[in-house]
Amino acid sequence: MPLVFEQQITSAKKIAVWQITEPLDFFLSRISAPFEQGLNPKRLLEKTCCSFLLNYILKEQIDQFLGNDMYGKPILSNTKTSVSFSHTKDLVACYIDLDGNDIGIDIEHLRKQLPALSKKFMNEEDSSPFDDEWHYLFIWSAKEVLYKMWGKKNLDFYKDLKIITSTDSEGFIQKEELDIITKIKFHKINDVILTYNL
Repeated sequence: MPLVFEQQITSAKKIAVWQITEPLDFFLSRISAPFEQGLNPKRLLEKTCCSFLLNYILKEQIDQFLGNDMYGKPILSNTKTSVSFSHTKDLVACYIDLDGNDIGIDIEHLRKQLPALSKKFMNEEDSSPFDDEWHYLFIWSAKEVLYKMWGKKNLDFYKDLKIITSTDSEGFIQKEELDIITKIKFHKINDVILTYNL
């Protein structure tokens, strides 16, 4: 069972990360939702793993209630539990909050092109706990978390999102009437960063 990370963050919040080494049939046989047509094989495998991982975390067969709202944000239609997913290469991350708070999770491999792209997503106020290539990855990943947490799109990574780190890291969504602050946490897993909000 390639569960590479699992953490109970609070009594209501839990995260798990799965490394996909199994074929599609492994996941399809462990979920309730019907086979989804029209997806490319890689996307289908990721999506099916997300459903499987959700069932694993909640310890019940609940994936048949998994859907998306009008903005594409994942929702569980029969419960107040909020959920967020992320995937990179062969890893899938799932984050749940039984209390229904807005949550976001992101998992990213180190990418050499991020420093060159940083002017598009980093502003002068952004700061991180790192001073090497992880600095750019952390800022990008933390802003992905904010974007998913808000879930209604229409956010500019450069103008509307800030990551400020002193002792801890905080994420800020500031746009028109929006003024949201959340704590940002992370774990490094080999060459991968797992980032989420509290």
